[in-house]
Amino acid sequence: ALLRGRTLAAWTGAAALLALAGGMRFQVWHDRPPPGLLRFAGSEVSLDGRVSSEPDPGQTTVAYRIEVETVTRDGRTESTDGAVIARLPQYTELLPGDRVRIQGELQEPENFSDEFDYRAYLLGRGVVATMFSPNLEVTAEGSGPSRWLTRHRLALERSLQRALPEPEASLAAGIVFGRDDNLPAEVAEEFRVTGLAHIVAVSGSNVALVTAVVFLVVTRFVRRQWALLPAFVMVVLYLGISGFSMSVVRAGIMAAVLLLGMALGRPRSSLAALGAAVMVMTLAQPSAAVDVGFQLSVAATAGLIVFAPWVKFALERVAGAARVESVVPALVFETTALSIAATVATLPISWFTFGRVSLVGLLANIVVEPLFPLVFTAAALTALAGMAWAPA
Repeated sequence: ALLRGRTLAAWTGAAALLALAGGMRFQVWHDRPPPGLLRFAGSEVSLDGRVSSEPDPGQTTVAYRIEVETVTRDGRTESTDGAVIARLPQYTELLPGDRVRIQGELQEPENFSDEFDYRAYLLGRGVVATMFSPNLEVTAEGSGPSRWLTRHRLALERSLQRALPEPEASLAAGIVFGRDDNLPAEVAEEFRVTGLAHIVAVSGSNVALVTAVVFLVVTRFVRRQWALLPAFVMVVLYLGISGFSMSVVRAGIMAAVLLLGMALGRPRSSLAALGAAVMVMTLAQPSAAVDVGFQLSVAATAGLIVFAPWVKFALERVAGAARVESVVPALVFETTALSIAATVATLPISWFTFGRVSLVGLLANIVVEPLFPLVFTAAALTALAGMAWAPA
């Protein structure tokens, strides 16, 4: 870099310092002591804290993550850190920011499978225990934009449930809001075995892929610079409806990087922007580095940048050899290339993490992904119309 000029050397030095800072932040996070709440596991306690999640519905309960600030045992109160998952009766309504007091037994999370250490997974995210049906007291209501956003997002979800039968309502909620909690177990399993689980979950790879499809469709009618606007609007709409959690925001950043690269038409610049985004996100939230969703988002975005043009070229050559290129729209080549690139790029991570590979996943994604923007838009409009006027 020094040989090629001072400007490049300065950028290289800045990138190296950013990467080093992110690495140091990650090391501090990785070597942090366990949360203080862990030593109270198995005890009857009273906890004061703040709700930090949206409701996670089950068949008969609803779960909330609560960031604990003080713990009381045997009449003695002390400050602590850590979080618990409180499983409450299914009609309990709380919102992020609400301050609560819960009383009950702190139970260690149960591992439901020998293949996945659920307890270690939760502990890595600061959750040390669960509480089943604790006594609940809301001590203060929260405030802020996240609370307002959650309330309206839940209203949109209820609107979909009124408008559609099951399991279509839960499927639409999964597609629009990234929440597959209410999907019947057999339907959710079918999505997993066919490699389509990302369709009904907040997925950075899915957001990036949908953004790219919208961009390519709009470029058929306007110039590339103007196509950025509707694609960006699609990203903002998805993030707003899904809720601005860290996983959703990371997905939006990946989509923005991809949009920038597609607009510039320069893969090398896009990869540099992707690398900078990874460094900044690791610096801002070190735990993201070990989050599978983050890894899949980065891999998918890199695959779309690097592999998609080559896959499109190969498909066009095959179609030319078969003399069918004149009857196949260019958009079909492009969307198929995007689906193949994202699937191939994320395949090693999925295989390593989940221990399975869907043999039909590639074909299924080629069929489904181009339809996703249409389905997402229709389901979102249904939710909005139903909330504004029930007969709609």
